[in-house]
Amino acid sequence: MDKYLEGYPPVLSVAQVAEILGVNKQTVRKLIDGRLLIAIRVGRVIRIPKDRLMDYLSKPA
Repeated sequence: MDKYLEGYPPVLSVAQVAEILGVNKQTVRKLIDGRLLIAIRVGRVIRIPKDRLMDYLSKPA
């Protein structure tokens, strides 16, 4: 999976994470609000560190 994310920057937008996961942006926001996916908020801007996305993907279902 790490090679799949190679072309992405170290910090991802909600839209980029939605594209990677194949879900819509609202689903990504729900994961963040439920604290299943760690994100950084700066005002209204939400960014997800790529390593946190990798942590989320490596957790057992």
